Amino acid sequence: MTVKSTLARLLANENIEVREGNYQTASFDVVNRVLNLPLWKDKGADVQDLLIGHEVGHALFTPREGWHDSEIDVEGIPRSFLNIIEDIRIERMIRSKYPGLVKSFQGGYQVLFDENFFGTQDREYSSYGLPDRINIKAKLNQLVDITFDKDELPVVKKCFSAETWEEVVDAARSLLDYVGVEKQQDQDQNQNENPEGDNDEESMEKSTEDSPSTENQSGIPESKDSEMGSEQQDVVEEIEGEDTEDSEEDVSKDIEEGFSSNAGAGNEIVETDEAFRSKESDLLESHDGDSSPVVVRSLTLKEAKSLVAGYKTLIDTRNDENSHWYQRRYITQSYDEFLAETKSVVNTMAREFEMKKAAYRYSRSRTSKTGSIDVTKLYSYKYNEDIFARTTKLADAKNHGLVMLVDYSGSMDDCIANVKKQAINIAHFCRKVNIPFRVYGFTSNGLKERNFKHVIDWESMSLFELLSNEMSKNDFETACYQIYNFHESNHEMMGGTPLNQALIAMHTLIPDFRDTYGLDKVNFTLLSDGDTNTIRYNYEQVHDMNDGYFNSNRMVFTVGGERINCKTNYAGTQTLVESLKKHTGCNTVCYFLTNRANDVRYRLYRSEGKGYDTEQEIRPVLTDWRKGGVSVDDQLGFDRYFFLRTTKLDTATTDFAPKDDSKGALTREFKKFAKSKKGNRVLASKFAEMVA
Repeated sequence: MTVKSTLARLLANENIEVREGNYQTASFDVVNRVLNLPLWKDKGADVQDLLIGHEVGHALFTPREGWHDSEIDVEGIPRSFLNIIEDIRIERMIRSKYPGLVKSFQGGYQVLFDENFFGTQDREYSSYGLPDRINIKAKLNQLVDITFDKDELPVVKKCFSAETWEEVVDAARSLLDYVGVEKQQDQDQNQNENPEGDNDEESMEKSTEDSPSTENQSGIPESKDSEMGSEQQDVVEEIEGEDTEDSEEDVSKDIEEGFSSNAGAGNEIVETDEAFRSKESDLLESHDGDSSPVVVRSLTLKEAKSLVAGYKTLIDTRNDENSHWYQRRYITQSYDEFLAETKSVVNTMAREFEMKKAAYRYSRSRTSKTGSIDVTKLYSYKYNEDIFARTTKLADAKNHGLVMLVDYSGSMDDCIANVKKQAINIAHFCRKVNIPFRVYGFTSNGLKERNFKHVIDWESMSLFELLSNEMSKNDFETACYQIYNFHESNHEMMGGTPLNQALIAMHTLIPDFRDTYGLDKVNFTLLSDGDTNTIRYNYEQVHDMNDGYFNSNRMVFTVGGERINCKTNYAGTQTLVESLKKHTGCNTVCYFLTNRANDVRYRLYRSEGKGYDTEQEIRPVLTDWRKGGVSVDDQLGFDRYFFLRTTKLDTATTDFAPKDDSKGALTREFKKFAKSKKGNRVLASKFAEMVA
């Protein structure tokens, strides 16, 4: 659900930070000017605008002691009295400041009353005391026909016309005084009418029989002794139109005759206000019964950058003692041999890339006439009207960039050596053709220190920068040598697959990368062999507990003014990838690495609506995967999804060994040899195709 644009308009000129998070109620940090909003259910645009507008009104106009959960008490006045009058004040002020909210407030309160959030169903409004009738009238205004007795009008006017917090407190005292007086008068009247303690039920029956029905034409009950008409449009205008001087004198006289200003204090509640507080939790988003989803905000740029161990840190802290013999066994040739072969292939790919890019621009070129005469055509002016020079405008090539994310989980052990070679290949290609790039690795192990507070436990993920176009020539060569020979730092220890956490971080890092280089299109590439780990959350940030962690199967990710409902498993990966495309505009590509057909089969089976529901439908994909090593399918929200056999990641070139010296054998073997030089650089080759 998208956070309403009304909120942005409301806060456009206000010094307030808004945070949606794991809160049971709204609150405002007066010192830091932070408005904390809970995650509300989607009950329609009007309710959303009402709730947000109401809380923004409190943030703008209510002092610290005025919030309903404030620890500062106002002596002698029930909190519920202050709540309803302060609500009247701030809602009037926020509607006056933003008139577009008037209709939203009416529609929102109508929904809440229809769903009995104020406990008014099957009950006549006239049966409520004055505080409740004031609250109902303030909320529904023209939607209900509630009237007030003449002696109530001075108090009501005070409640509806309060402009400051001090006037709210004064109005609440007047309301409390009136309720106390009314209660004492009722007690005295009962004693006079029933001095010997007649049966209460008989008295009530008699009172009911003697009381005529007072319903207006719309069927909404009115107050019994009301002297007001039912044609009211606005309660404040109605009250101001009455002569209230005598009533004010009567109320003051009653108080002076023996009722203190604290009459009834501590005992009075506003039933409709208490009913709403008790049902307030029903407005909160929930799942699995009463369990609320975890609200995860997007990272700030400062926080996201602090997660990344930079390439300089890795270069300075890598050593060969952290590598193991079982990893080094995958090194089949010296680094110098690998580098020489890589540079040769990259040079060839770069030339082809430039030719393809030039062909693309020329195919979309436009030729038009100029206002200048072409002197080479001047001789033909007698029989040819077209003697003007022409100009050809080539299509502008787009500026591309690459962000690669490499899975450093333990299950990648059997292919990590070839993955590193592919990463080095693509980095060399990008440097050759001047394409900005970043190559990150991610894992759950490694050295991680976090200095910011967030609901996600970011210490359960290590994110590190393997290669970058920002590297100097010396740093780039050193990093490639270290990566190839398994020299590792404490940040690069293989562990789990915190993929969803890495994708959340990419929501912040990719826009910064794009804006830094003014790129038209960023190509995001993921290399992984499995599904994401479950995200771990901090108790302290969700449940106000001091320490500890917990897991949840659902979260709500807030980014770019939008709420994204998200699972924490592979389905959450798809949601986050789709969100990444939407909010960053990047192309997304995934290379799923496996040598097991069942891995391919499993992922095809669970893809919904893609036509892979039976073995017969899956078999052609498996055949293609076995033969060519690569099969393309739109999966998990990615623009392009490759099932790639890890054996195809080996960059070693096929030996040129013809079976005989015949012309046909030599031709076939040479084609096979030439194809292997580029074909085994599958990542660089596919990337070159996409950006050419």
